[in-house]
Amino acid sequence: MSKLLFLLKNIFFLILGLVILFFVFKDKDFTVVRQKLSDINYIWVFIGMFISTLSNYVRAIRWGILIEPLGFRPKKANLFYAIMIMNLSNLVVLRSGEFMRCWVLKKTDSIPISFSLGAVVLGRVFDFVMLFSIILLAYIFNYQLVSDFLYENIFLFLSSKLQTISLLNIFGILFIIAVPIIFIIFKKNIQFKKTFDFIKRMWEGVVSIKLLKKKKQFIAYTLAIWGLYFIGFYVYLFALNNSTHITLVQGIFVFAASGLAMIAPVQGGIGAYHWMVTETLMLFGMPSIEGFVVATIIHTSSMVLFIMVGGLSLIKVLMLRQNTHIIT
Repeated sequence: MSKLLFLLKNIFFLILGLVILFFVFKDKDFTVVRQKLSDINYIWVFIGMFISTLSNYVRAIRWGILIEPLGFRPKKANLFYAIMIMNLSNLVVLRSGEFMRCWVLKKTDSIPISFSLGAVVLGRVFDFVMLFSIILLAYIFNYQLVSDFLYENIFLFLSSKLQTISLLNIFGILFIIAVPIIFIIFKKNIQFKKTFDFIKRMWEGVVSIKLLKKKKQFIAYTLAIWGLYFIGFYVYLFALNNSTHITLVQGIFVFAASGLAMIAPVQGGIGAYHWMVTETLMLFGMPSIEGFVVATIIHTSSMVLFIMVGGLSLIKVLMLRQNTHIIT
């Protein structure tokens, strides 16, 4: 039953993304879209794809830095394979990529999933901080524009749901009370102990930041990752002649919006990404159809990259023998 629910959940969110994409696309003239796509300067697209690949390689190196305090030193190539397989997996099964990349290191370097997953969580915490900082910058540089956008696209929708807040508060209180009770009841349960031990080992991975000998490198890599993310995104805008008027400051806002879209619970951000990028580009005077073309080019090229490189990485990993690289 749980497998069926898991499958149905993924099918539901995929359909949801496709529905959003349909509504974004339905008012567009396909002939004009095709013409705009034929006018794309694909040199900039390939440059963007290269920068995206580089950002994922830097991300892999940063993950390796987080794993080292746990007593393992995986090969950089294996780390990169894991990251690209993660991206591929996220296109198929919602939010499965983090576990997939940990599985890769278990296969290639014999690193327990709970350990590498703890390092993943720590990396994600810093990524969230970076995304929040970028959103803050976007808000500061485009205060009035962002305020209007949030009001029209988010606040008005949420305001209709405010009547549920009291109910949510009740559920929150019940959850706080239930957690310690469940802990006491199932403390002696074998399966619960395994789960608790898994969480405990994952937490050890999170607190490993204290043992990092390369804190400055970790911070530098984190800044490099997000810098490359933005540069790669901004480069794509040069692929369409009419999008070259988007300034760096405006680009930060569109990039922040695209980051929020990728958080949406749909595989690969499909639909949500197209809608968010199109809407934000329109705020800066770009026609809707051209904004949609830009969003499609960025999203599609990323998907092609993940499928190609992620697929090749998966084949390579399946062919590798298992090795253990333990720091002595």
